[in-house]
Amino acid sequence: MRLKCGALLLGLMLAGMAVTTNSQVSADAADGEVLVDPGKTFANVYRLHDLPAWSKDGTFRPDLIMQTVQDQVLPKHWEARGGIATMAPYPQEGALVIRASEKMHQEIKAFLDKQRPGK
Repeated sequence: MRLKCGALLLGLMLAGMAVTTNSQVSADAADGEVLVDPGKTFANVYRLHDLPAWSKDGTFRPDLIMQTVQDQVLPKHWEARGGIATMAPYPQEGALVIRASEKMHQEIKAFLDKQRPGK
């Protein structure tokens, strides 16, 4: 039952996060470069199994990683800071669900990859 509820929750999150129709040009864009195009956002799941998102007792604690991603990857583009990108924990999978533009997803992936052991 728990697995079915988790899958349903993820499906609802992805459905609600998949499309947006607003259109803005980034304040950080140089020479007309658009860093975030809210008309082309999509959700992606980032597994955190090998990152410090777990307490010593094995509880999923993604708060620090979520804050660090927002601080390090295009900070002005996160919804909490006036942008359009969103992030939510998905504890059943030990992951984050992030809705952002392709450019942001590329930068998020690169940032998280640098944090992984052995990188």
